[in-house]
Amino acid sequence: MIDVFVPKMENEGQDVYIVDWFKKVGESISEGDPLLEIMTDKANIEIPSPASGILTARNFEIDDRVTPGAALASIEPA
Repeated sequence: MIDVFVPKMENEGQDVYIVDWFKKVGESISEGDPLLEIMTDKANIEIPSPASGILTARNFEIDDRVTPGAALASIEPA
């Protein structure tokens, strides 16, 4: 299982918000494909999948506030 975390930002300690998920639980994804979009106070950022496989968990929903270091999702490698 591979967890996807909030990436390190310029202003560490800054919470982010989930803007959109591009995949549903159970869908396959390829490494590098956009998985979700997050928003900081300065920009929206697409988070790519770190591996190819099946999305097994989305730990937050759209508009949720997420703290740095939190696991956003889990992928079962293919």
